[in-house]
Amino acid sequence: MQIREFKGSDLNPLSVLVGSLWYADRGTTSHWQGANELCEHLSATDKGFVAQDNDGNVLGTILLGSACAKDANPDMRAHWKKQRSSMAAMASALGINTRADAAFLDEERAMLNDVKNQQGTEGAGTVELLILSSQARGKGYGKALFSQGIAWLREHGAHTVRLITDQNCDWQIYEHWGMNRVADRVSVYIPGLHMFVYEDSIDALAQRLK
Repeated sequence: MQIREFKGSDLNPLSVLVGSLWYADRGTTSHWQGANELCEHLSATDKGFVAQDNDGNVLGTILLGSACAKDANPDMRAHWKKQRSSMAAMASALGINTRADAAFLDEERAMLNDVKNQQGTEGAGTVELLILSSQARGKGYGKALFSQGIAWLREHGAHTVRLITDQNCDWQIYEHWGMNRVADRVSVYIPGLHMFVYEDSIDALAQRLK
């Protein structure tokens, strides 16, 4: 197992991963849907890490938003925001409708922002995305990625970490790690789907993850 920094060439294998996990029902367009969503998360990311196996296969990633303005990476965010626009244009040309997916992502972003406004943002870093290949689960990759992510946040001034997830994701892992659920809301765009926000002390999490 290796945990390393995210690089641009990881976009394709991670797009395939996102597509296979969340858009498998889209058939041949799942890769485009995955790429579109991944670029959305990257456009809010200041630092990313990737997990790969000993053969170099990319198995997952964690994308992070810094708690401190001085550690923000506006060039990275701008690059991926532009990439997302390009992806959306290409998808449209191929007859792929990404608007519904974009509306749900915007809804999640708005919920997270509501929590930020209520709880405050000082000293709070965010996990923009944590995703892991199904064949890598139960082998310590997720824990290693998350530990690396919160270590980076702590090194850059964060005291707490916050993230949003939903019932279609492996939200139980955050319960297993003892994180506090601070918000629960039912989606407007996907009726009946619950969205959750979790938050916890980085120091406390680091102790539990040892």
